[in-house]
Amino acid sequence: TVFGTGDIFRTGTAAGPGTLEEQWKSGQAQKNPQGPSQFDPFRLIQGSQGTIGIVTWISMKCEMLPDAQQFLLARADDLGALQEFNYTLFRRRLPDEHFMLNSAALSAALGEKKQLPPWTLVLGVSGHGTIADEELQYRLGDIKDIARETNVKLEENLKDVKSSEIESLLNRASEVPYWKVRAKGECQEVMFTTTLDRVQEFYTMFQEIARDLGFPLDQIGAYVQPMVQGTNTHVCFDLYYTSGEDNSIEKVIALLAKGQEKLLDEGAYFSRPYGVITDAVYEHSGHGTVDAMKRVKAIFDPNNILNPGTLCFKEVPK
Repeated sequence: TVFGTGDIFRTGTAAGPGTLEEQWKSGQAQKNPQGPSQFDPFRLIQGSQGTIGIVTWISMKCEMLPDAQQFLLARADDLGALQEFNYTLFRRRLPDEHFMLNSAALSAALGEKKQLPPWTLVLGVSGHGTIADEELQYRLGDIKDIARETNVKLEENLKDVKSSEIESLLNRASEVPYWKVRAKGECQEVMFTTTLDRVQEFYTMFQEIARDLGFPLDQIGAYVQPMVQGTNTHVCFDLYYTSGEDNSIEKVIALLAKGQEKLLDEGAYFSRPYGVITDAVYEHSGHGTVDAMKRVKAIFDPNNILNPGTLCFKEVPK
């Protein structure tokens, strides 16, 4: 990472001894990002949107592909119908893939308009190593037991989508053009974090604003990804549109502004604020948080060289 001061900083096992080239020549792999000492600047850089440093090299740790895998699907008219089932799975940590898509997002991902339920739950269950099949079967058995206890019907195939289609999508690189753009030609995203029990509330809230603005509800995709054993949830609303069609750009701009402001006012957490919502996010933040961010900025980029005017850093470069 190159900081605004011009200092070059290598973290974790990449820090040395020796240069990266010398480490590679001796057979070393840079697997641990933490360090020097207990310091880990990963999140500091990740969330700074280019205002703290420029990352020029990274080492990525990849998960091994499973030796056995099966996908299960469940339909729902409302995310609340899946809530007890989802929270029980979080505690047991049984599936490897666990997310929900609304009909518009799933149709876009599949590449064709289909008659799909309002919400589809996707579970990927895996087995690894010499007892992969046994591991897969016990995980599947436990998940199906929980489904019966919580009145959720799990299926390998729904009416217009098969689990094999989902598996194929997840196990290959995204095609060109990107699936979100393929739906209508253009896409804008609204991303925030909340708890799973509030996602349906926020979704309905966002739909009501879209309806008032005349933006088609069937052009709003929704992706719901639980994180950290369900303690919080990443939510992404996708706005699919075609430039020049029925004042679509104006409607999208208005929906981004009014929709995000409403979500923020009601408690949605924007961990990566971009565009029109940025100033409002920092107005909602405590002064102590903003002051602390500015002090950190002053350490790593005292002359405000990197990406000036972004986040809460409105200073003019010196």
